[in-house]
Amino acid sequence: MWCSISGKGRDYMTRYRIIKELLKRLDDSDVAIFAGKTLCEEAYVNDREGNFYIPDTHSIILSFSLGLAMCTDKRVFVFTTDSEFLRDIGSATQMAVSECKNIFYFVFSSGMYRESGKHPNIFRSMAHPQGVFFRMGFVSFTFDSYFESSERMSELKDVMDTMLGPVSIILEVNTKRGNNKSLDQDTLFFLNRLYKFIEDNNTAMFEPPPLENMFES
Repeated sequence: MWCSISGKGRDYMTRYRIIKELLKRLDDSDVAIFAGKTLCEEAYVNDREGNFYIPDTHSIILSFSLGLAMCTDKRVFVFTTDSEFLRDIGSATQMAVSECKNIFYFVFSSGMYRESGKHPNIFRSMAHPQGVFFRMGFVSFTFDSYFESSERMSELKDVMDTMLGPVSIILEVNTKRGNNKSLDQDTLFFLNRLYKFIEDNNTAMFEPPPLENMFES
């Protein structure tokens, strides 16, 4: 799925702004997972009990998120970067064929490796990145028009509530860093919080697919 947040000639929005707006539209029982130091710090400004942060991903974010989605009936929203996708395309493919109706993969595209000197990556050089995700097996949604005005943005939650995964949404963002807050707790704290959150907020919204389906694919 391709999502362009700004029309031709207009500036892209910051990740911080998009994260803030998307978090407002999650249900209290939803899990939101963020990958990478700067992305985690931008999300932490609007922290919530269902948020989980992996500042040093080591290419585990997609596998971790998929494993979680397969073992819970909660909706799992994964927020990563185009660089993370390029590093872990194999796990992205596995997510696409997982049959998990409760997993939603948001990719912020800035065209650079933000965590390592802002060197350019190849993502924006791809002719049709949305086609790559579609052919993997992801469901397609278009979010571009919902960020063009406050009136359209008010409809975003209704759209998110109708999505059935595996969904992939590409969000083009500018290179400016938004508001941020350093994580003041370690990963173990957030992991324990996530476990408790899952136990205390069972929703029975989805029935996870059988684990053996993963190996058949």
